[in-house]
Amino acid sequence: MRHSTPGMNRKRNLYGFYLLFFMKRMNLFIEGSEKMGSDLLRE
Repeated sequence: MRHSTPGMNRKRNLYGFYLLFFMKRMNLFIEGSEKMGSDLLRE
């Protein structure tokens, strides 16, 4: 990928960062929903 332009590289980095951010958000959401589920079962 030596011939790739800086613009393409930046776009790929931005996509990777966005993907990482999305995965972190999903993990938090899954953990939160599991906690809520256990709280509902406990009541």
